[in-house]
Amino acid sequence: MMTITSTATNKEDAWDLIKFVNSNEVAKIKAHNKSELTSRKDYITAQTPSVNLEAFYTLKPLPATDPLLISLQMQKPGISQIGDVGRQLFIDVYQGKKTVENALKAWEKQGNT
Repeated sequence: MMTITSTATNKEDAWDLIKFVNSNEVAKIKAHNKSELTSRKDYITAQTPSVNLEAFYTLKPLPATDPLLISLQMQKPGISQIGDVGRQLFIDVYQGKKTVENALKAWEKQGNT
């Protein structure tokens, strides 16, 4: 995602860059680069037949104010803390500070208190 700051001195140049990065020309180049994935179906070539972009077009994100989530949070205050603890433990495992087994035990212990 690219943005242009409101105080940019070269706003027109910035817009030109954003237009270029999102242009057909760049999409064609990305389609031929194995380390890039274009989201434009027109440029998926026969060289990449295993690429399936349907998930990008068929799935939709949850609304920011999902009624089921709000209801769950009202019924169980603090439930979102489970995710916060899990994220920190995941980071600890990733950084080698904890084993997966120890992190899961810690998560269970913290979740049950």
